[in-house]
Amino acid sequence: MIDEQVHRFHESLTGVYGHLGQDIVDFALRVSEAIVKELVPLVEARDKGPLLASMRAALDGYEAITQEGERSGVFRDDYDCREGCGHCCCVKVVCSPLEALVVAEHVRATRPNEGRAQLERALGVLLQATRGVRWDERAELPCPFLLDGACEIYEVRPFVCRGYISLNVQDCLAPRPNFISFDEDRQMLAEVFSHATMLACQVAGLETDMVDFHEALEFFSGGSDPVTAWLEGHARVPVVRAVNKTG
Repeated sequence: MIDEQVHRFHESLTGVYGHLGQDIVDFALRVSEAIVKELVPLVEARDKGPLLASMRAALDGYEAITQEGERSGVFRDDYDCREGCGHCCCVKVVCSPLEALVVAEHVRATRPNEGRAQLERALGVLLQATRGVRWDERAELPCPFLLDGACEIYEVRPFVCRGYISLNVQDCLAPRPNFISFDEDRQMLAEVFSHATMLACQVAGLETDMVDFHEALEFFSGGSDPVTAWLEGHARVPVVRAVNKTG
């Protein structure tokens, strides 16, 4: 089951990123297989602690690979992203449920009750303004975690946020909708990590798919124990069926 799911993803990956070269696509496949095989038994065990620890390790693993890629010249290091620049923090973020779960648990551990209540209100405002709205028609409302140009959850931010690296700040400054020049190798790796963590959930028997980050965060932040309910299959995180530029 795992090999079949990963193989289908590999075919999709090759179709989109095959022009980058077979070596990097094959490397991405090996990464995907390793992530899925590690996470599946943890999801099946329904034990939140080890599952969160493994997800944090996956986030750290992505950073280690990209840093080594920059040193070796596999990934570009001439990007224009700088501290204090948050232009991309107004776009729709699609991730796996596990990525949103990591952020929700991080918020629960680091924010007092009043801070979490403020976040829930901010999420409500954002989702009311953007739910069902096309990507290119969204108001430029920043992510609730963008504070003074910096990401409050930088250490646990989703993979797509890590892979969205601009090579030309002028693209970012242009009126939306606009095209952003980015490092495709880095973006592909982020997609592989994210999709693999979602595949692990599917292989473990959870009926899920990729999700809107802020909708999933709202789900995991509400109720008495939404995480347990989701892991046991009693509740579903709202999913994004088509991962594209439509809301």
